[in-house]
Amino acid sequence: MSHPTAPRMKSLAVINADQRTTLRAALTSPCGWLGLLAPMVSQAATDDELSAMLIADVATMRPPAQRWAVFAACHLATDPIGVAERLVDADVGTRAATAGYLKQLGGTPEGAAALNRRFLNDDDLRVQLAAGYQGPVDAVAKVWTCWSCSQENDIAAEDCAHCAHGSRP
Repeated sequence: MSHPTAPRMKSLAVINADQRTTLRAALTSPCGWLGLLAPMVSQAATDDELSAMLIADVATMRPPAQRWAVFAACHLATDPIGVAERLVDADVGTRAATAGYLKQLGGTPEGAAALNRRFLNDDDLRVQLAAGYQGPVDAVAKVWTCWSCSQENDIAAEDCAHCAHGSRP
């Protein structure tokens, strides 16, 4: 008997109110793997209501949760680029997550490449790197935000001035 080697994954096509509550809780959880699984089980769905809820919550989330919530909010929206455009002036974690989402799209659909260029020229190195920047760290960036404590540091600083765990990317 042969077994398929590809994993079988079932995605929700439509999200009901109970599933919306569960997915929102998973995406806003500090537990990273829950946030990772939520977009996977909802990849075939579109739900502007859940997308809007996640955008409303994203500023209060920890960095890992922000990333998956932004990815899900953009993906679930009927207009993912429109959602990404609304996040261009958000906090650094949200901008970095949005830049990472756009980078994965690879310049499509229309508008993603122009938005990604904006993130590549962000003042914060964390956002630039999420967008795919590969040049010198001080060419455009003025600051870098610590992944550990989310505090802003001068671009010349190698270690975070606010915690013992962070260092410049």
